[in-house]
Amino acid sequence: MRSLNSLPRYPVISPPDVYLYHLCPTSLSDPFSSPFAASTSSNQLALFSPSTIQPITTFPTPHTTISALTPYSDGIITTCGTDGSTHIWDLRAGPAGSNVTTLTGPFGTEPLLSLATSSSANVIATGSELVNNQTARISIWDVRKPDAPILSLSESHNDDITHLSFHPDSPTLLLSASTDSLINTYNLSSPTLPTAAEPDDEALLQVFNHQSPVRIANWITGGYQSRKDKGPTRDIVAISHDENLALYTLSSDLDSEDVDAPPKKKEEIRMGDVRTHTNCSYVVDVLPRSSGGANIVTGNFEESGGYVEIWDLAHTGGKKGSWEIGRESIKLEGGHGGEICRAAWIGEGVVFTAGEDGQVRVWKGETGWQRGENMEEDDEERRKREKRERKEKKREKERFKPY
Repeated sequence: MRSLNSLPRYPVISPPDVYLYHLCPTSLSDPFSSPFAASTSSNQLALFSPSTIQPITTFPTPHTTISALTPYSDGIITTCGTDGSTHIWDLRAGPAGSNVTTLTGPFGTEPLLSLATSSSANVIATGSELVNNQTARISIWDVRKPDAPILSLSESHNDDITHLSFHPDSPTLLLSASTDSLINTYNLSSPTLPTAAEPDDEALLQVFNHQSPVRIANWITGGYQSRKDKGPTRDIVAISHDENLALYTLSSDLDSEDVDAPPKKKEEIRMGDVRTHTNCSYVVDVLPRSSGGANIVTGNFEESGGYVEIWDLAHTGGKKGSWEIGRESIKLEGGHGGEICRAAWIGEGVVFTAGEDGQVRVWKGETGWQRGENMEEDDEERRKREKRERKEKKREKERFKPY
């Protein structure tokens, strides 16, 4: 187990009873060139410098509760809330919080829980809460036409829509997760989709049943299928409210010409309760890496104070390989004390965490640790060991073969 050193804590605002819920960079191309943003339980957005760890400004939002915060493009972030509104905040001009676009429409009062953006396709997706056993809806917005959504999918889930994610390489592919235990994938590329009589049926690509309410679902690279085809990732990682983790492979081809091909046999790997694998108290997040695999961020409670750990989720390689959670972790000593860590962001040699203590903490270590030289060496050694073990088993089997 390795540890990262913590820099001084940054309190976002002075009241001690204010929580931090979300954390994100305001620049995607160069995260450290622009402020980071955090959302608070007092429904404010706080900006701070990632290099000096000093506050820049805090400004209010119209939300009753901020349920999601995510970057859109450099200098632009988006939020949605349980008041049913979605806002696009342009931080590049004017005082922070002054340049905002509000997405409106016929479903403006439905509480929103999830949010995804794709600046390359100029779209934002929101997912609603199920209220009074009526409708849980995914709304797709063209940011250039903020007066109404261009598409509404209201029959694919029958409970709260907890997570949305656009495919990193194919922005017309959308992933949704819900407390109805379903993980859905959609193809939004059809030009006739907005006027279709049954848009859910036309857009729906494939469905996975996680068998328990899902709170996180993301596209993940590094699986065998992605390596073999050298094309867009078809792997999905998901975790439930009871911390059960599973990985799924989308069986239809993701190339634009074949995206509607009939699905073949679905592949899935169920890894069980992450708390059993890692001896943690709860899972903060599962953060996919562009280099492949993901970082599983977990939190622990102790009588003397809590701590946060980062675990490696990686594919062992080869057709017979599988996904595994690494045996070693990186420990962030002290974490957020006895309070829950709500959010994490991981960069090259640095980790930002935010928690219910109302503070952002920054952790630094040697470069490459998060999925670089150190972890890759560990994985390589593991692959060599497993290869040796397979050869030894084969030799033993052949040795005692009677004929």
